[in-house]
Amino acid sequence: MAAMGWWEKSRIHQALKRLIAGPGIEVDSTTPSAPVVSAKISTDPSNALSFGTDDGLFATGGGSSGHSPGCVFSNVLAATTVTSEIQIPYGGTIEGWTIVGDVAGSVSIAVSRATYANYDTMTSLFTATCTTSKKAQATGLSHTLTAGDILRFTASGFSLFNRVSITLEVN
Repeated sequence: MAAMGWWEKSRIHQALKRLIAGPGIEVDSTTPSAPVVSAKISTDPSNALSFGTDDGLFATGGGSSGHSPGCVFSNVLAATTVTSEIQIPYGGTIEGWTIVGDVAGSVSIAVSRATYANYDTMTSLFTATCTTSKKAQATGLSHTLTAGDILRFTASGFSLFNRVSITLEVN
C-alpha cells in the first residue's frame, strides 16, 4: 500500500470525502487541484445516483418513493443548445416536472425518449419551460417509461441562469 501524501491526510480532503462519499461513490485524488469523484451506478432504484461535472451537466436518478431522474445544466452560454441523455433502469409514468434555477431566468427543455433497441430514434414527450422565474412546475402528465428507456434532455434559450435543473416525477 502506498504511503499517503499531505493531500490525503489533510482535513480538507477528509471533509470532502465525508461530504460526497456514500455507497458506491469514491473520492480518489493525489493532488488537491484535481480531485476525481466517481460514482458506481446501481440499477437498484432505492439508491439515488448522480454523475457529472461542474462545467456542464449532471444526470440523476433513483429515490425510494417514486423516482426523480433529471439534469442540471450549468455554465452554459445563452446561444447554446445542450443535450444530455440518461438510461432509466426502471419503468413508470412521468407525472410531472420541476425546473429550479439559481436566479430568475428563462430556459426551454425538450424531453424525449427512446427504447435501448431503437436508441437515437427519439420520440418527443414534452417541452418544459421556465420564463423569467427561478422555478416552474407542471403536474398531471402521463408519459410511460419502460425499464431501459433512454431519456434525452435538450435545453435551449438560456437567459440569465448560471445553473438550472429539471427533475421529473416518475411513479
